Amino acid sequence: MRHLLSVAALLFLSACGQTYLEQATEARGSGDYTLAADMYTRAAAQAGCPQRSQYLMLRAEVQELDGVGASAMESINKAISNCPELVEPYWMRAQRTAEAGDREQAMADAAMIQSVHPEAAALYAELAMEAEVERQVRERSQSLITTLSDALDLEAEDRKLPDKDPATLARQVPFPVTLRFQVRQAVDKPKRFQMEWEEMRSYRGDPAEKSYVFVRELDLPPLDRGLPLYYRLSLSNQRLAMRFVVSDRGEVVDATWLREGPDRGMRPQMLRPEIEGMLKRRRLFDPGEDGVRAPGQTWRGEDVRIVDGRPVLVEFESTAIGWAETLGVRTLHVRSNLRGEGYSSEEETWLHPSTAVPVRWDRQARYSVENTRSEDAWVEHVQGALISVSGE
Repeated sequence: MRHLLSVAALLFLSACGQTYLEQATEARGSGDYTLAADMYTRAAAQAGCPQRSQYLMLRAEVQELDGVGASAMESINKAISNCPELVEPYWMRAQRTAEAGDREQAMADAAMIQSVHPEAAALYAELAMEAEVERQVRERSQSLITTLSDALDLEAEDRKLPDKDPATLARQVPFPVTLRFQVRQAVDKPKRFQMEWEEMRSYRGDPAEKSYVFVRELDLPPLDRGLPLYYRLSLSNQRLAMRFVVSDRGEVVDATWLREGPDRGMRPQMLRPEIEGMLKRRRLFDPGEDGVRAPGQTWRGEDVRIVDGRPVLVEFESTAIGWAETLGVRTLHVRSNLRGEGYSSEEETWLHPSTAVPVRWDRQARYSVENTRSEDAWVEHVQGALISVSGE
C-alpha cells in the first residue's frame, strides 16, 4: 500500500515539474523515506561528481532513517567508488563503521583523509590508541598464561614460603585459556565410596573485553548403579559440556549445553547460580576493593552451592594463611569457612594471584539431602589439582 502511495506521489510531483532533488527533499520532510531514496537515486544518475556522490550520501541518510542500514552502507560505498577523490564519503563511512565496531575499516577510511580532515585525524588517533591498549592487554594475558603453564610442575613437592608480601589478586581468569584439573571425591556418609575424574574449565573470549563465555565439562568414569540416586543424578549429565555466557557485570546471562543435551537430571540452568556465585566471589569478594591481599588478612562475602538441585546461599569468611609453592607455582594459601541453610564446609585454596587460577583446593563439606522417606546427612571430601594450562 505504501509503495502505491509513493508511486502516486511521484506521478503528482513529476506533473508539477519539480526536479528529482526537490522531490527528494519534500519526501524526506514528509517522512516518506522510501520515495526520498528513490528520488536521490534518480538525481544521482543524472549528475556527475561531486554532486553524484553527495546525492548518494543523502540517499544513505534517508535509508538509515528508514531502518535499512545495509542499503545505506551500499549507498556510501557507491558514493566512494563513483567519486573516490572526495573526502566526505570516506568520513561518513569511517563514522558508521566505527559505531558498528568495525575498527579496522574505520581506521583505514580515517587514515585516507586524516591529513585534510581534522575530525578524521582525531578518530584515527582514538581508534589506534584503543587498538594498542587491547593489544597490550592480550599480550599480558597470554604472558600470564604462559608463565603459569611454564611454572606448573606436577612432580614438585609443596612447601611453605616465608615471605609476607601482599599481592594483587586478579578479578577473573585471563582468557582464552583452558584449565584441566584432576579431582578426587571421597564420600563418607550416607555411603562410603570414592570417585575420580578430570574437570575442564575453559574461558573463551577476548581478554580486552569484560564479557566472555565459560565452559565446563567433567570426564567422569561410569557410575556404579549401587551409588545413591541423588549422587548419580547430580553427576550424570555433567559429562556434557555446559556453556555459560558471562556479561560485563560478571552475571551469567545464559546457561546452555555447548552441544545438544537432555532436559533431565543436572542441567546448565540448574548449575547457573553456583557458577555465577563462584564468578561473583572471585570478582568482588576475594580481591576486595583494591585487589590487594596479604597473609593474615581476613574478609567475608557470599557464595552459592547447589544441593539436591537447589541453590543454597552461603556466607563465608576467608583468611589468607600465607604463601606456598604448590605444584611449582607460587600461590596464596586461603582458608575459608562457609555456612548456609543445611550446608557447611571448610575449604582451602592455593590461588595463583595474578591469574585467579586455583592451583589446588581441598574441601570438607556437610549437607543434607531430602528423599521420599527421610533426610540423608552427606559428608564428603573433595580435592582438586591443576594438571594443565593451555591458551591460544
